[in-house]
Formats: sequence, C-alpha cells, structure tokens
Amino acid sequence: SSIQSFNVESVNIVLENLDIAKKIEIVNSLFEDNQRETDKTIVLSLNNLHEITEKIKNELEEIKIDLDYSKTIYFSYLRSKPYFEKLKKLERHSKILDSRLDLFLKLFN
Repeated sequence: SSIQSFNVESVNIVLENLDIAKKIEIVNSLFEDNQRETDKTIVLSLNNLHEITEKIKNELEEIKIDLDYSKTIYFSYLRSKPYFEKLKKLERHSKILDSRLDLFLKLFN
C-alpha cells in the first residue's frame, strides 16, 4: 500500500506537507546505493537515516490502524482522534530525518 493512501484529508495534507513518501524513497535509494560503503562515518550516518525512516514507516502504519479503527466506532466524529498525537510525532521525526539527511549529504560531498 502507498504511504499516502489514507482517506482522511487532514492526514493526507500533513503527509503531503512533510513530503514524507519522497524522502523515504530517497533515503532507501541512498541506503541501497551505498551498501558497500566502508567509511565508518558515512556508514553510521546511513544507519541513522535508515533507523529514522523505519520509525516513520511504523508510525504511518500505526496511523493507518488508528484511522481504520476510528471508522468502526459509533459517534467517531465526537471522539478524540488517536492519530493526532501520532501525526505530531511524525512531524518531529520528519524534522530529524531532514537534519540527518542534510548531515549525510554534507559528509558525503
């Protein structure tokens, strides 16, 4: 399933603003392209990038589960949305991803 396949516009807007799907694509490509890298600092930087993208993927999956659950409960429009906090966490982790990617690019060049 696509990272941006949620049927809730407010969630999709956050994901689009973070451009999270494309960032993950880039990090995955960097990780694949540098599998044989031996420079310890670059390897560490790549591992840190990979770690934060895995956290983000897990958060996206949790948001999807929360969204699916909220569709099954009565009066869901009156209840608090459990995915709101997860979206805030996702925004924080996206900033971490940005800074780690920036650091990697500085080290790599």
